[in-house]
Amino acid sequence: MSVFQGVDHVGVGVGDVDEAIAFYGRHVGFDRVLFDVTAELPAVEAFAGRAPRARVAMLESSGATPIGPGRVKLVQVLDGDGPAPVPAGQAWGEVGVCEICLHVRGVAEVHASLVAAGCADLMPPMTAEVPPTGISLDIAYVADPWGTKLEMIEWTGLWRSLPGPARAEGVNHVAFGVTDMGRSRAFYERLGFTALLFESFDFFDPMAPWFEEPWYDPASFRPWRLQALAFKALRDVHGDYALWRDFPYEYEQGRLAIDVINGGPGLRAWVDDVSATAHDLEEPAQRDEQAWLAARDEVLLYR
Repeated sequence: MSVFQGVDHVGVGVGDVDEAIAFYGRHVGFDRVLFDVTAELPAVEAFAGRAPRARVAMLESSGATPIGPGRVKLVQVLDGDGPAPVPAGQAWGEVGVCEICLHVRGVAEVHASLVAAGCADLMPPMTAEVPPTGISLDIAYVADPWGTKLEMIEWTGLWRSLPGPARAEGVNHVAFGVTDMGRSRAFYERLGFTALLFESFDFFDPMAPWFEEPWYDPASFRPWRLQALAFKALRDVHGDYALWRDFPYEYEQGRLAIDVINGGPGLRAWVDDVSATAHDLEEPAQRDEQAWLAARDEVLLYR
């Protein structure tokens, strides 16, 4: 039996609860105020380091659906220096909550209405399919007036909303950055989150502007290493996954395609060795790179 049944609500720090209630009620669909309390919060002292005085309001959407049932809790710290701003340079994937995802009907229309209401446009609406299941969705992003990233998603391959105008239907999920995907997944599986809806190892180009330039530096970006770590992560999480496909590649009949591409079985052996570390890959890689740089130096036309 699952310990948890899903996300009940997500807490959002704001600069002004009155403005946030109006914004989330009028523009995001959270039109029911379940409670609105101002008090000291001794229960958070253990992890916050103090018992702040704060105003807390819980909002619910009257348009919530089974695929977007979650609520939003607004928190405004009233004492000390007040609410802390979003950290400068924060992009996506830092440890901790990095977005709230709203399930909506009509992503393009809801996105346009939020931008018109003053939200920063972070990603225009687009249609995609997520691996490995190929489930279709429409997606867009904005930032609310206090900098929280709001993802709008319509799982067109999973759910058909009831008729009516474009609207947000409640919190679908919360995304947060972790330091170890394998351990994090194992932890949440014990809490009941056992079904894998999608998993991607790709860099999502529409998010590139969120990161401080230069977000891409050809001199430091190491795509071969990135792909090697992706293979390693997949092997760690799904040990029996058929990573190495056996088919003729470049007219080669006697070797696996991955070995032909990499000039030998070294990468494959490293991925499959559960005791191998990143250092075990880096040392021979650096040795080969230095040898290649020395060999090509005398024939370079542009420097």
